[in-house]
Amino acid sequence: MGILGNNIPILQVLDCCLRLFAVPFSIASFWLTLTNQQKNRDYGDIKFSNFTGLKYLAIISAIAAGYAIVGAVCLWIKVIVSKAWLFFVSDQVCFFPRTRLIRLCTMMVLKGGLIC
Repeated sequence: MGILGNNIPILQVLDCCLRLFAVPFSIASFWLTLTNQQKNRDYGDIKFSNFTGLKYLAIISAIAAGYAIVGAVCLWIKVIVSKAWLFFVSDQVCFFPRTRLIRLCTMMVLKGGLIC
């Protein structure tokens, strides 16, 4: 049973839509990380280039956007779709560094008064 026809399963369409839904947010995170600059009276000029964690966050955001697009395209390739473990492992590999960097930014905000 499918929504676009008899041959297309609804779960595959939903998975593709969810992956594509993440792309604008990853691109927005990448853009905000690169362009955000602040002046802080305690720390001085705060820019993207001053913090290694923000550089990694921008890189991971760009990788996540590219991965979401590639993942959405690969969902429609029959040979790759039959290997569910491939999607699971690659999702975990992409997700783990991002959660570590979000934790880093949260600690920067809470301890240093900085905004990622």
